[in-house]
Amino acid sequence: MRYKLEIAQHKWLIMEKVNEYWYQVVDTYNCVVEAKIGQMIRRSLRGWEVFVSLEANAPRHVIPNAVRVWKTIEFENGEEE
Repeated sequence: MRYKLEIAQHKWLIMEKVNEYWYQVVDTYNCVVEAKIGQMIRRSLRGWEVFVSLEANAPRHVIPNAVRVWKTIEFENGEEE
């Protein structure tokens, strides 16, 4: 399942759920500082923590909890809504 993490009006991440706790970034729009494709994200009490990999000890960036998370709908031809 894919989710859209909307950080600001013209800034968001598309992430895919890996397991119960982790998401992987599969696409970005105007997110130069926050995250890059392939990085891992998890939700915590601090906010959305962005890690370079699962082996990283500390998050690279923390996105506050005041963001919107949307489920994206995938159509048969591969387009998303």
